[in-house]
Amino acid sequence: MAFPLRLNETHRRLLALIRRHHPVSRAQLGKIAGLGSGPVTQITRDLLLAGLIHEGERIKGGRGQPALPLMLDPGGALSFGVGMIPGKLRIVAIDFCGQVVDEGVVETTENSPESIAGIVAPEIDRICRKLGVLDRSRVLGVGFALPGFFAQDHDRMHVVDAHADWRSRPLSAIFSDVIGLPCWIENDATAAAVAEFYQQRDFADCMITLMINYGIGGGIVVGGQPFRGGFGNAGEIGAFFPLDQPRPSGTDLLHRLREAGVEISSLSDIAYRTERERSVCDTWAQRAGEQLRQLVSSAWSWFDPQLVVVAGALPSDLLDQVVAAIAADSIFGLDPRRSHPKVRASTIGPSVAAIGAAHIPLHEFTRTAPI
Repeated sequence: MAFPLRLNETHRRLLALIRRHHPVSRAQLGKIAGLGSGPVTQITRDLLLAGLIHEGERIKGGRGQPALPLMLDPGGALSFGVGMIPGKLRIVAIDFCGQVVDEGVVETTENSPESIAGIVAPEIDRICRKLGVLDRSRVLGVGFALPGFFAQDHDRMHVVDAHADWRSRPLSAIFSDVIGLPCWIENDATAAAVAEFYQQRDFADCMITLMINYGIGGGIVVGGQPFRGGFGNAGEIGAFFPLDQPRPSGTDLLHRLREAGVEISSLSDIAYRTERERSVCDTWAQRAGEQLRQLVSSAWSWFDPQLVVVAGALPSDLLDQVVAAIAADSIFGLDPRRSHPKVRASTIGPSVAAIGAAHIPLHEFTRTAPI
């Protein structure tokens, strides 16, 4: 079923600007977009009738009638994201404003992409019924955040060994056929970067996300768009850390814990239950931060980001320790004349990749230029 409004470039452009500057009056929107009052009035009328934006309370100030500010309507559309956890799927739904409206984790016993899609499809139906979303055209699609790199095009991934039989298969088409919705696949670190971009407190057009999950990866946003590089694999920073050496990855941390006699099989189980567990985690965080320091320094030189975020499935206080060990001030102090990025830990939590995946259909719906 087609969406009730066919968006043109101007629709998409104004939606993106409303999302960034809301609440914003029509006069302000026209000034930002470089459009006259006539086109702004017509386009915003279309968006209002389609239920994608709504008017807020009047803004008083200046002469004449108080202005009616425009903002995105959370009920305008729904978007889904799926993140991979060993033996589990994290499924997230976000509204048109990008806010999480449902989230859950389901167990998986099958491993094929068809079976994964077969698990996701009824969960989407259940969530739509729960939220009262009866119009399927209001569901923009599903993003899948997968661990791995793109091998041929942006529809085929060289995923991790646990999903080796997924490699070189047209995953987006497989997922779409089973689920009955448009589907996208994305590297989990890039998905995390998309989540951080849309949920950040300070709107930065250029930012880097360092993703510590079971592996280690990086996601880049430049000009408000995910930057994927020439082959789709920008941010594959795991290559800097050989698998047979200590790495700043979640799998490496679990290995160190097991070596110390702490039997933990999942990053979600880390809870500092014993002094031994805390000691191993603290030592690992210090070393991981030191390893990531050079990457932050390099990113500062190559991309000149406004923001660097360290995200992932680790407990928040452990992410904070990694950021402290990066010691960003020691990097930026080498050239105090240059502007430098903020470096901080993510506040989103372990759902960051799934939330970012959910933003991908929304991003595709509103973007005005190719990714």
